[in-house]
Order: sequence, then C-alpha cells, then structure tokens
Amino acid sequence: MITEKIRNLLRFTLAQGGATYILPHAMGTAPEVVIKQVGELGVTAEDFFALTKEEAKIIGFNLWDEDQADFLLIPQWLYYVIPEGMLVTNIGGEEKPFSRKTHDYECRFNSLSYGLHFVETNLNNL
Repeated sequence: MITEKIRNLLRFTLAQGGATYILPHAMGTAPEVVIKQVGELGVTAEDFFALTKEEAKIIGFNLWDEDQADFLLIPQWLYYVIPEGMLVTNIGGEEKPFSRKTHDYECRFNSLSYGLHFVETNLNNL
C-alpha cells in the first residue's frame, strides 16, 4: 500500500517537474534546500516496505534479474529519501543497513546498485 508519506513524496516530485528534477540531486548537484525538503517528508523504511511490487514499479523500481523476480532495484531519484539504516540488498545479494557514507548514488539505467525484496501475497490462495 502506498503510504501518505510516499504519496506526498510523489506529489512533491511531480510538482517540481518529476524525477528529472530530483535526479540531478541524486547525482550530487542538489541544492541543500531541496534535499532538506525531501528529508522533511519523513519517509520511513516502513513506508518503503508497505509498497507492493507493482506500486514499487510504478514509482521507478526496476527488476534486476528475471530469476529473482522479487528483487527490485531502487530508482536513483530516491537516493536522498532512503532512510539511514534501512536494510537494502546489493546486486551481489549482500544485505546491509543503508548509509550515504557506504552506499553511493552511481546507477545504471536509472537504478541504484541495491534494492529491496518484495513478496507478493495472494490471499485467495491461503
């Protein structure tokens, strides 16, 4: 479920011109005021983990490997939104708490080199 904080993040991003506005910030050219505004939205790890896989794709998460369909890479435009300490998994499968000191913003195809696992539950099959 997309939480209110994620909705506010999307509204803020769209109001600023979409990911094309936030993306340069993820590349290190962000004015401090914008980084502060994005941070003040207060998006938490729980907000990220509340997303379904389909919702994550809508906001830019990308599939890394078809053999790992539950693992999606975080879009680069979300770099400054990722909460410090949130567990992320790198493309090598190693899980670590996120830190801007240890996780860079380098990307390929607009995705960071780490992401999240999304497990879809079909309640009708339980």
